[in-house]
Amino acid sequence: MLRDYALLADGCRGALVGPRGDVCWLCAPSWDSPAVLSHLIGGDSLFAVTPLDPFVWGGTYEPRSLIWHTTFVTTSTRLECRDALAFPGDPHRVVLLRRVGAPEAGTTVRVVLRPAGGFGSLPAAEPHQEADDRWSVQVGGLTMRLTGPRQ
Repeated sequence: MLRDYALLADGCRGALVGPRGDVCWLCAPSWDSPAVLSHLIGGDSLFAVTPLDPFVWGGTYEPRSLIWHTTFVTTSTRLECRDALAFPGDPHRVVLLRRVGAPEAGTTVRVVLRPAGGFGSLPAAEPHQEADDRWSVQVGGLTMRLTGPRQ
């Protein structure tokens, strides 16, 4: 159901976050560009951050903002994820922020970044590891970067 999705927006574009921790809709670099994440309409492209173990979820917006907080609860831990689109200095750039935190060390998350340009018709190139904590992938004329710890 659409009510299970959260809207992230930066004034120039929007993204939808689904209940499974997936950014399932994002057009880039602008609002009227073709989608690079289109799982919402049946495409294979998405960006998901979820616990490895089975979970239940809940979410809420930070007061007076479009910052979305998702809480995942497993049988052994609780995981928090904060999502936002930050207003970029360049109108041709999208800054999607995802911060994941867990109270217990050793919590394992699954991260899936599977973009595709043109509403899924243009597959992305193979991801390239730029540094220990940074990956990039080309999709159409766009470059997507993911930064985060390997462990």
